[in-house]
Amino acid sequence: MQCAIPECWREGVMAPVQVGTPDNLEPGPHSIEVTVRAGGMERAARVQFVVDEDLTRRKRERAGALALLKMEDAVPPSPPAQPAPAYAPEEPPKVIYSAGVALRKIHAVLVLGRNGSMGPTCAFMKAAATRFTHLFVAGRDSLGIVAYDHTVATLLPLTESFWEAAPARIEAIRCGGATNTGEALEAAQRELKEHEDPEAINAVLLFADHPPNSMTALWPVKPSPNGSVCTEAHDGHVPATLVGTGDLTGAIFVAAGSTQSDPLTNRPPKSCFYFSGSQYPVNYAYVPEQDLNGVSFSGTRNLERFAEGDHAGKIRLDLLENVRHAAANEVENVAESLRSGSPNPAFVYVIGFSNGGRLGPVDWLRTIANDPGGSAFRADQRSGLAIVAGDPTAFGPAFERVREDIVKHATVK
Repeated sequence: MQCAIPECWREGVMAPVQVGTPDNLEPGPHSIEVTVRAGGMERAARVQFVVDEDLTRRKRERAGALALLKMEDAVPPSPPAQPAPAYAPEEPPKVIYSAGVALRKIHAVLVLGRNGSMGPTCAFMKAAATRFTHLFVAGRDSLGIVAYDHTVATLLPLTESFWEAAPARIEAIRCGGATNTGEALEAAQRELKEHEDPEAINAVLLFADHPPNSMTALWPVKPSPNGSVCTEAHDGHVPATLVGTGDLTGAIFVAAGSTQSDPLTNRPPKSCFYFSGSQYPVNYAYVPEQDLNGVSFSGTRNLERFAEGDHAGKIRLDLLENVRHAAANEVENVAESLRSGSPNPAFVYVIGFSNGGRLGPVDWLRTIANDPGGSAFRADQRSGLAIVAGDPTAFGPAFERVREDIVKHATVK
């Protein structure tokens, strides 16, 4: 028997199931393999039974007598029925049905990269993510969606009513822009904290095809020779996002939280976001110690600091590698906070699209997820998975593999 999910299934309730067998089973031992699928969960069992020889003989004699009586009453007599094919005990039939499986509720947040390098593969990512949302049980599990380029948007706050809402929010994603991974993970962390539930399994799934190249912080600005600062600054600082650190000569700053695709339009010369030609934005002095939400830019990757001058000891903003390291440290720090947070740490998963080599080292993805296969694995924190897809057609299986691991952790022992 099969029934629709979630209508006929609720946690802790076993649906009545009937398992049929062929009528001509030979006497002796037999087994049936049973696969249980319900609300994105799957378990298997083997049912073993014995066909009694004496009962089988009497059943067949009675069935034969009834068949003779029916043939005598029929005009003209019916032709004998064709014998059923012999049953092979070494290949037991597989019966698929839906039933209740004891699982903890799941709180999952999708963090989907929508940067410009995704190009035509954006549609594959959206299709795989949409299918992923339907592998959970609406009304019991909760799901949220965060999308990011150099801007970050919470498209769907964590909710139990995601069955209808999630596909539409995912379909609305348009890929274009840079990659502000750290702030995106922080948005997912806020969703889990705002919906804290000690009975739930927390999980964050990050999809990325590019290392982080954007970061949002309270940036210190340089005063002009006469001591004045740019218009949007307050107390010598301005909340902004550094965009496009792939080449510092073409980097720009946009206002924190801005969704503008072209931040250079109609900016007056005295604006903190003014940019001209290929000249590096000279309004900003150095990289602050932490991002706008208090996450440190320091970490496992070394940061060069000014050795002398007015900014001695500060993180240098004029070195491309320095800025990349700061952004990567930010991501690692947020991921570690998710995995070790109290009172309910999260499992972190990463699906990376190699995208012609743009993704970067696989081992760094394993560090974010705390994948047991990574060089920086920590046994004292939640362990997730890092999966690299070399082709867009592999997105779907990768999302399903993550779902299987989440369900494994949610299964009540």
